Amino acid sequence: MFVLTALQLPLKGQSQPDSLIIKNFSSTNYLASSVNYTGLSLPDNTLLFANDRGLLTYDGTEWRLFPIKNDSKVISLLYGDSLIYVGGDDEFGYFERKGTNEFEYFSLREKVSDSLELSSFFQVISLNKDIYFQSYEGVFKWDGDSVQSVPISNAHIFNVQDKIIVSSYSEGLYGFNPDNSTFHINSSFKFETDAAFSILKTSQPNKYIVFTSDSGAYLLNTKNYSVSDWDTEASELFRRDGFYLGTYWLDSLYAATTWDGSVVIFNENGDVKNYIDKSKGITGKYLRELFIDNRNKIWVTSDVGLSEVYYPKFDTLREVFPRIARLSINDKSFATEVILDTLISENSNLKFSFVTPGFETDEILYSYKLDGLTNKWSQWNEVSSKEYTQLKGGTYTLNLKAKTNTGLVSKIVSYSFKILTPWYKTSWAYVLYTLIFIGIIALITWSRNLRLKILNNRLERIITSRTKEITEKSQALEIANETLKIKNQELDNFVYRSSHDLIAPLKSLKGLIHIAKSDNTDDIQLEYLKHMEKSVLKLEDFIKSILEFATNIKTTTQKVDVDLNEIIDDIAYELRYYENAKDIKLKKQLEVSHLNTEPKRLKIILSNLLTNAVKYHNYDQENPYVEVRAHENGNGETIIEIIDNGQGIKKEHVSNIFDMFFRANNSSDGSGLGLYIVKDMVERIDGTINVSSTFGKGTSFTLIFNENGTH
Repeated sequence: MFVLTALQLPLKGQSQPDSLIIKNFSSTNYLASSVNYTGLSLPDNTLLFANDRGLLTYDGTEWRLFPIKNDSKVISLLYGDSLIYVGGDDEFGYFERKGTNEFEYFSLREKVSDSLELSSFFQVISLNKDIYFQSYEGVFKWDGDSVQSVPISNAHIFNVQDKIIVSSYSEGLYGFNPDNSTFHINSSFKFETDAAFSILKTSQPNKYIVFTSDSGAYLLNTKNYSVSDWDTEASELFRRDGFYLGTYWLDSLYAATTWDGSVVIFNENGDVKNYIDKSKGITGKYLRELFIDNRNKIWVTSDVGLSEVYYPKFDTLREVFPRIARLSINDKSFATEVILDTLISENSNLKFSFVTPGFETDEILYSYKLDGLTNKWSQWNEVSSKEYTQLKGGTYTLNLKAKTNTGLVSKIVSYSFKILTPWYKTSWAYVLYTLIFIGIIALITWSRNLRLKILNNRLERIITSRTKEITEKSQALEIANETLKIKNQELDNFVYRSSHDLIAPLKSLKGLIHIAKSDNTDDIQLEYLKHMEKSVLKLEDFIKSILEFATNIKTTTQKVDVDLNEIIDDIAYELRYYENAKDIKLKKQLEVSHLNTEPKRLKIILSNLLTNAVKYHNYDQENPYVEVRAHENGNGETIIEIIDNGQGIKKEHVSNIFDMFFRANNSSDGSGLGLYIVKDMVERIDGTINVSSTFGKGTSFTLIFNENGTH
């Protein structure tokens, strides 16, 4: 339960309102006895409480209970030399801290005779390096090696100015000698049933306030150990309500508990500055001791639990100590200091839990990084745990730092752990894998070699047989090749001689037809002569195509420097007597005039394309033309284009014009071989040919030549 209230609390001469936070803890929170006697704060802000069932620890997140011998209650506590000294019922000793939040108890009771009957050791104090355990039956001094009995009973002892002062019931104040003997220092300051319960220093030299249980408070002068009345508001309050224990708070103030169940805050002038009781949030009718932790919080023990009294304004903590408290491995939790490497296997589910003693989880932020996995710190967040899964074998270090809500940042704490590498991923396993692999390869190699040897023997027999057979067939093939060469030569001679023998009389016939046309003006006879001439021309064209085809197949390619201008002019000269050729304008646009290629084939290619452009032109339009363009592209290629504005080719025929014996229309008088021969010749001189045409508007042929022969 939290109780918030505004109080007027003066600090160093100022009076101003400050919020007070009171938080109560019961046995349902810490799972131990509801009765607590005292407590203290360790340097790392871990809190310890003397509980009816043992030593109770609290790190801001987790409560833990550590019993002492015979399960005795723990009544008194003292921290010194990294040990926690405790007093209980007929039991006293010390706890040694193991790791971050583990404590091991060592009893000193066995060093004292069992015949002594001792009740509660209600107080533990230190002087120099000696520890004094006090009960009403006696006081025992522990010097680190042995326990000595001090003849003090029915009294309270205090360390005042590094000296032991004894306040004995009904006998006054005593001093204490090094030999453990006592001597009176003030025999008049005594009460029949009362004694000093706390002795607290003031700001004045040698002046102390002595608080009794029921008789109020007094001033003690340590120069002569005289005692005088302390007639103040605080003294009167303690005389009325009873006094249990007091302590210093904030240098200029004191805090004390009363038998009446309240916490009183007052100054050394005895002015009461605050009175905190059940109405303001304190629980428990019977308050016991109180102590101040490292954040200036007042912790009050009682019969029903613990109360935390906190003024945030006075929190002067300057260092925080985060730690990795626990590690959960596959949902099984361990304290980090007891984890063994052998417990963490590869791909385990790891969950680290963080704590910062002295702080609740909502008061602290965490940032972390895992060396071996990442070099980047996480964002600050309130989550007090981090989970890792699928970590591979290797060594890792988890680094952690904390930051308070006031901006105070801790030092980095680290926890190293090792993830075991499975045996099948170890170096020895890989050596074994290598040996097995080598063995398998060797076995496969031996098996294959044996099989190859058997196959080689079989192949040798087959090869010997086949070689003999091939030799016989090779000899027969040579005879057949010689015969074929003779036949091919005879066929070539036949083609050339037949073509020449056919073309010679055709030329004579052409001449006679021309003369007949000139001398005889009879229209009918003239018409017949025209048809005869047309047939002769068609036959001549076919024979010419056959010769070009035969030449293209048989002739090897020999590239030389060719004058493109000269070839085009020769073709134009040959076309001058074609019918209507004089009506067509031949244009030339030659950015490139020379080409490294085979001249005879290039002339046949261009002659066919230009002749077709003339023969199948549209003479009814204005300005009929044929244009030859030549240029280089950026890739070292020469582009030659033959463009006309003639009849054009229908779209459905464009893809077939380079087929053998294909004619685009029935009126064509060509052989159907011209463009087939053109395409074949272009490819033989390392070129390509493309065509684009629009029926009724004209046609464009594009030749692309790579002079290096790598087209």
